Amino acid sequence: MNKSLGITVAEMILLKDLLGAKVLAGEGGLEQRITQINVMEVPDIVDWVHVGEFLLTTAFSIKEDITVLKRLIPRLKEKGVVGIGIKMKRYIERLPEDIINTANKYKFPIIEIPYKASYTDIMMPVLTEIISRQTSMLMKVEEIHNELIRVMLRGGSFKEILAGISHTIGNTVAIKDEIFDVVVVHGNKEKKCEIEIKLKGEKLEESILNMTVVEDELLGHKVKRIMVPIYVDERYYGYLAIWEDNKKLTSIEISSLESSIPVIALHILKKISIFEIESRHKVEFFDDLLSRDEKRQQLAVDRAALFDFDRRLGYSALVISIKNIKGFVKETLNNSTFLYQLNSKIMRIIDRLSRNKEAKFVYGNKSDQIIILYGTDPNKSSAQVKKEVMSFANDIIKSVDEEIKDISISIGIGRFHKEPGHLWKSYNEAARSLQNKGVNYKSEYMHFDDLGIYRIFHLEEMESELHQFYRDTLEPLVVYDKEKSSELVKTLQMFFQYGGNLKKVSEEMFTHYNTIVYRMQRIKDITGMNLENPNDRLNLQVSFKIFEMFREA
Repeated sequence: MNKSLGITVAEMILLKDLLGAKVLAGEGGLEQRITQINVMEVPDIVDWVHVGEFLLTTAFSIKEDITVLKRLIPRLKEKGVVGIGIKMKRYIERLPEDIINTANKYKFPIIEIPYKASYTDIMMPVLTEIISRQTSMLMKVEEIHNELIRVMLRGGSFKEILAGISHTIGNTVAIKDEIFDVVVVHGNKEKKCEIEIKLKGEKLEESILNMTVVEDELLGHKVKRIMVPIYVDERYYGYLAIWEDNKKLTSIEISSLESSIPVIALHILKKISIFEIESRHKVEFFDDLLSRDEKRQQLAVDRAALFDFDRRLGYSALVISIKNIKGFVKETLNNSTFLYQLNSKIMRIIDRLSRNKEAKFVYGNKSDQIIILYGTDPNKSSAQVKKEVMSFANDIIKSVDEEIKDISISIGIGRFHKEPGHLWKSYNEAARSLQNKGVNYKSEYMHFDDLGIYRIFHLEEMESELHQFYRDTLEPLVVYDKEKSSELVKTLQMFFQYGGNLKKVSEEMFTHYNTIVYRMQRIKDITGMNLENPNDRLNLQVSFKIFEMFREA
């Protein structure tokens, strides 16, 4: 806020008591703000100056060696001193050219003070003006702050908050809530529409770290937009935007707007808190509904109306997972903020797409996944529901790909179950479809019916037996490859891929045919299995599927 206090050097020299003051050097720094004024009577003043200070001097202490000023200017500039006023003609007649050049270089104003003006004549009006502006700013800050507090106490929305700000400053304003991907604008109808489209489509390369000014075109006119970031505990939540469409903002008004940020942030934090509570309750509902325990299922059904769940419908479960979430979490400083933003955007896409469907949808977050229950007429055939659900999953994939850049999602789909008591089966099927380990399908969504033999592999009661089967068949070959840096596993994979055609395997692996023949013999020796025997061959093929599934896990 200090950057908006005080008066500029240019404004100071226009004060009535300073009529006759002249700029001798450093014109580039005339817009710097004076917040304090002091007298320099000794050359070693550097250790006692403050940021925003303007110095006055008769130059008595440096009259014998005026070049001291050349060395002082860079040091004073570094300390934040905004300029110096010198009474000329009393002890020095003129400034040497090298001092003027130094002041110009550092944009450090040197002002010639009227000879007859006393320090009091200069200091009093400057300090009075500074105090007056500080008082005005504090009153403006208090006005906006009090208005926002009143809105907050009434439980007001973003619209009411913006109405209070707009009423105070007289310009169009907007809030971009990056957490829930919401844009709210207060202004005339035409501008609101144009701004909403602009901000919703706007992709900032980085979060706004400081107040930023850009130029927009509104209704065919160039207008400045000032953006003030909303931060709480170093977490970025969005920004407040003000357009100078009706009048130019004063520094006091800008400071007032900056002071309103904590109240706006409080409103966002309240929304997050409500979102977390609702999410927690929905997670508990899903946990009970998707449990195998009949008592927990009944608890969920008893409060189904609270979550818009229609027990008369049949349901198919979908589970959405972000494939590259680990990379994003590592690269993102505010991980929880990022996840709020991401989940909110995906949920908004689901909400929009579901409005155009006849089916009933219940969805929410559970851990790092999103669960959707697709409810429809229980008399429909499973094939018809499967077709509908897969089409819906495809729509989600396409929309996320278009609207949320650099994010990749996968969707697992469970079978259609007509009874709420069987929903846990659909959920487990969707979760296992999502894993589809070792399945090289191009599609980003997978229905449990399409997993083939992996439907058996994913049965929980089969897990230990699958591990043992793998250890008894293929594992010796995998261990051999690791110890000898050989390619027997890859050779076996190619053997199955090309139907046992060793010549084709040789060509694809760019390896001599005799080498491939030798490797096949080593595979037989190490595994103890004969690939010409149908049972041994099948066992190795199944073991290879298990190996691929475990390798992807």
